[in-house]
Amino acid sequence: MSLANLPTVQPQVLQTSITGNVSALQLAASSSGVSLAVRQGTAIRVYANITDTLPAFDAVMPGDFNIVRASEGIVLAVCDVTGGGPLRTFIFP
Repeated sequence: MSLANLPTVQPQVLQTSITGNVSALQLAASSSGVSLAVRQGTAIRVYANITDTLPAFDAVMPGDFNIVRASEGIVLAVCDVTGGGPLRTFIFP
């Protein structure tokens, strides 16, 4: 596939095990898969793979978040800018 063929790409629905309201979502992709981080209420949950049934990380934590997939693993950064909190970084192999 090339960028010239993008109009012919058909979207595909992927089922996840996430239930309930999600107020924020981040995806991170690499050649080995796709990770997903969501905010549900006051908790941030990170799924190492989009099809995982249980999160690799699940914690009540204020702030905005972002994830990336790197050679070290999945990196989650959380920063509570409005509350003046610290930047917290977690790595999941």
